[in-house]
Amino acid sequence: MDWLKWIEYMSPMRYSFEFYLRTEFDGTDVNPNPADTLGFFFERWQLILIEIGYIIFYASIGLLVLKLTTKGIKN
Repeated sequence: MDWLKWIEYMSPMRYSFEFYLRTEFDGTDVNPNPADTLGFFFERWQLILIEIGYIIFYASIGLLVLKLTTKGIKN
């Protein structure tokens, strides 16, 4: 199912796992490097920026839902 391949790029867990592999195995003598074997290609700083983007995105969605659902509630 090649048409479902894009779903892996929507998961924040993918980027967290890639960051873990980069942190754990870059600069070691492990051959082959698991991050390269699995086809991961981002650098650590790029992964941090992607995760920050996910945090901002999900916080914005949560704020929007909270604003829309509590609009009619009065004290």
